[in-house]
Amino acid sequence: MDEKLLEEILAEHADALNRGEDETEALLARYPEARGRLESLLGLTQRLRSALVPVEPPASFIRELGESLSQAAVHSGRAVARRTRQTVLIIAAVAGYLISMVGLVVLLIRRRTRRSIPP
Repeated sequence: MDEKLLEEILAEHADALNRGEDETEALLARYPEARGRLESLLGLTQRLRSALVPVEPPASFIRELGESLSQAAVHSGRAVARRTRQTVLIIAAVAGYLISMVGLVVLLIRRRTRRSIPP
């Protein structure tokens, strides 16, 4: 039996157990060539399912987790806003520098042109 088929059988068995159904015998009958291997694996999944019980966290844990996540979101939002402001300031500084340089080049070009034109 290949691993992919075995995974599918185990998934089908687990789904049935989660629905409250026991399809162990039906699966064993459907795959008689793998009965030995399947019996142990399906038995193990049944024991695991019976050992696992749903856990309901305390209300205080849920409340504290919610507050913690909210604070983390606010902090993250502030960090993004700070980075955005820094980026805008850097872009403004670069734009100001470029405008200054263009103005300087224009000034130099005008001075040269004025000197080359006779009065």
